[in-house]
Amino acid sequence: MSDMSGHDSCLSELSAHWRLGLVQVVPGLVPAGSPDRSVRRLVFADADGGRFVFEGVRSGRASFRSRQAQILQALAEAGVAPLIPWIATPDGEWGVFADGLFWQLRHWLDSAELPREEYGRHAWRGTALADFLIRLRHGGELLPASLRGSVFSIVGYIDMLLPMIAARHAALHTDLLPIWAQLADFRAAHDQLPLAWNHGDLHPLNALWTQEGLNGVIDWEFTGLKAECYDLANLLGCLGMDNPEFLTGAMAEAVCMRLARAGQLSAETWHWLPEYIAAQRFGWMREWCWRQRLDMMCQELDFIWLLLDNRDFLRQRWSAWRASARPFEEEVTKR
Repeated sequence: MSDMSGHDSCLSELSAHWRLGLVQVVPGLVPAGSPDRSVRRLVFADADGGRFVFEGVRSGRASFRSRQAQILQALAEAGVAPLIPWIATPDGEWGVFADGLFWQLRHWLDSAELPREEYGRHAWRGTALADFLIRLRHGGELLPASLRGSVFSIVGYIDMLLPMIAARHAALHTDLLPIWAQLADFRAAHDQLPLAWNHGDLHPLNALWTQEGLNGVIDWEFTGLKAECYDLANLLGCLGMDNPEFLTGAMAEAVCMRLARAGQLSAETWHWLPEYIAAQRFGWMREWCWRQRLDMMCQELDFIWLLLDNRDFLRQRWSAWRASARPFEEEVTKR
């Protein structure tokens, strides 16, 4: 370890706000999650050896990140686990300003690298994430109205996004219009789908895995009230992008069966799940378009058409899983 000095001298000021005492940077450790979520991140240890992460974002994000911290704390108090809430200062602040940034503090959690070639064949990962989603849904129902905010609509988002894509990449916009037309029936049904509190960016790389199971879920920037299948759709979509076979693999089967057993999604939501995944990929397409990643734009287009061309097959497969999933109550009764 090396003590904090030089360009990280502001960290002694930060540690004082949380009354952490003497702290030392832990070199070589990189926090999990997208580095785009923040400007600076540091992993450090206190005098007792406990590890923490300081994360600095642009000062204009302070209000947003303070609200996020309140939401995570409320979810944690409602029993949603495993998540990593931000730690308030002894004065009750969810962050402090220093060196031109807004800084927050959280615990460091260990994690193992995700085996990208095979993780979709691991049923235990699906069960772990499904249990997390069940707890999240319950915890979201307990959030106070002051924290719930507005409802996110994937259809409204795409209606806003398409003109922006047209201005940036006319050819991509042309390629997306037939897809949008294919989703006409889904668009008409979307506003009737039940709502629930969602993580908003749930995928295998935003989960911290250990050999024992799920150790934490990170990157809550898009958490909010959305269609009840939002997180499941994002998870399945990321599985399929890594390997289309994962859409019907052991991890997908485990998460769907666990949610079905818990009665988490309505029949209408299950029916429109393939189309919801396809619609949700527009958000990923925006990222690739803004980054000018032609290779990923082409891959997304291929994947969306794969979903739409095989939507009936996926519906049948996922329906078969649901039909074979015995409800929790029935399982307990028969023991």
